[in-house]
Amino acid sequence: MKILSWNIRQGGGKRIDRIVDAIRSHAPDAVALIEYRSESGIELCRMLAERGWRYMESPAPTGRNNGVCVASQSPLLRRPDAPVPSESSIRWLDADLPLYGFGIGVLHIPGSSTKHNGAAKSRFWNAVLSAAESRRDTPFIFIGDLNTGAHRIDEVKDISLRRALRAHDRCPRLD
Repeated sequence: MKILSWNIRQGGGKRIDRIVDAIRSHAPDAVALIEYRSESGIELCRMLAERGWRYMESPAPTGRNNGVCVASQSPLLRRPDAPVPSESSIRWLDADLPLYGFGIGVLHIPGSSTKHNGAAKSRFWNAVLSAAESRRDTPFIFIGDLNTGAHRIDEVKDISLRRALRAHDRCPRLD
């Protein structure tokens, strides 16, 4: 069983073809898409379904809101009882994968921001911890964008550093 989690950034936009090609190249059994948007997601889901990921679930974010989506090659059963805080309802989806005998919680935890003083992130993490405790005897994994980095510290803002990282990524690797 292979699961791919990917923050597709603002719904994927014009990159949808490349996103689908990249997903296909990894050949996962299931895909957790973060920052999924319903409008651009129509085409994305159609393309994924054509390539074998026919089963999909999403909390259906509206407009330009970023949510989550799960696409799978085997049937999914959405769990209606995700303990997500109401202000983050499109950022959490629980689903069972009966063929594999376990469930997944796809998360897009809010980042810390001065606007909300991190309160939404704290509420979300408290809900995750509570859910993990209640599921500790059940085969279940959490996957997604956990936004655990420190704002303005763990982010790459320096252009010269970005160029260096891109150059590093193009270097051949020896395993």
